Amino acid sequence: MKQTFLMVTAVLGAVVLASGAQNNVLHNGNWWLSISTDEQESYLLGYGDCYVDSLKSKRPPYVENRKLAQLISADYRSVKVKNAELVPAIMKRVWALNPGKNAPPPTRGGETWTNPHGYFDGLWWKGGSDAEKLGFIEGEVDCFNEEAASRFRFAMLASDYVKWLDEAYGLDQSNSTVHSSEDAKIADILLRKGERTANK
Repeated sequence: MKQTFLMVTAVLGAVVLASGAQNNVLHNGNWWLSISTDEQESYLLGYGDCYVDSLKSKRPPYVENRKLAQLISADYRSVKVKNAELVPAIMKRVWALNPGKNAPPPTRGGETWTNPHGYFDGLWWKGGSDAEKLGFIEGEVDCFNEEAASRFRFAMLASDYVKWLDEAYGLDQSNSTVHSSEDAKIADILLRKGERTANK
């Protein structure tokens, strides 16, 4: 009996440790180099959306998103950068080393958005792949959790927020959630799940 109790205790302890580790995934070089290109690029979009439009931080120099992802990957693969460094630190170093235009070049005949969060709304969400949605929320959550200007914190797994947003936009009908309009911005809906911090 005692041996069975010890075994059950050990298994439960391992489960608790594993779930705690899963909740604290470090978005460092090991993580970055293990995820798909779609997730990487969407992470950068989510972080940038939060950084510029939610936190009103100074717009960084424009580096095309795919190129930015490639430069971050190259930094992690170089011997100069330790894989323990978090992605936002590398991203900001790349921004500093690649000064350029303050905004993307205008597209001829394409749609333009002048309102905060641009096209990151329910329509974008519904058209996104699983990797794109997860990456976007990972970027948003890292930005809100790490940037000093943020007054919100997010404690759940990014995948839990993705599931909640799927419900909010009516993609998951298993819950009786009141659905948000396709026009509602992803960041605005996400903030409903954030915990407000005390003003500093």
